[in-house]
Amino acid sequence: MSLSEVLESCYADFARIGGQRGFLPILVSAFSRPAFGTIFFARLSRYTAEGSRLSRPLHLTLRALHHIYGRRAGIVLPWQNHIGPGLRIVGGRGLTINEGVVLGSNVTLYGGVTLGRQNRRKSAASKSVFPVFPDIGDNVRIGPNAVVLGATVGDNSLICPLSLVDSDIPARSVTFPVPRAPERPVRRPAPVPRAEPEQDVYPIRKLRASAGE
Repeated sequence: MSLSEVLESCYADFARIGGQRGFLPILVSAFSRPAFGTIFFARLSRYTAEGSRLSRPLHLTLRALHHIYGRRAGIVLPWQNHIGPGLRIVGGRGLTINEGVVLGSNVTLYGGVTLGRQNRRKSAASKSVFPVFPDIGDNVRIGPNAVVLGATVGDNSLICPLSLVDSDIPARSVTFPVPRAPERPVRRPAPVPRAEPEQDVYPIRKLRASAGE
């Protein structure tokens, strides 16, 4: 990936949050917005990792900034992942993306989203498993607290909040969370009234009788 392609991806990310084209506004937003800064430094870290040994100090510096801003935003976004242009993170605290996840263009992710791997068997009779990572298509929107495990999500799809996706879904799909079965009300036995002990109306007389008066 060339430097011009990296900058175009950064411009697309910045345009998704209403920013104007220009490197200086992008740089200011990267240091002032932790979520955007995490994406920005992840792209630059991946670009400088493919450079020569002279770019090694710059690569380590960008990785450190990526780690710092990721912790500030509460986001886990590995810089090694392929990230398409136009990524937008809305309220990203709790967002977790495993290494190996592929993100398409103009993807929107909300807070609490988990994109993780899934271990699958090669066949029904096979005991060996292999990891599968999510492949998110273009123009996909994933709602808050949704979980995608090793699934391929088609283009222009919507994953509603609290959804669990562990199998491939086609393009232009809408995934809803599985409704929880209503719990049966617990029938508790009626409380048994307690028998109150008989109260002596004249406790002073009993005391005098026991004293021999």
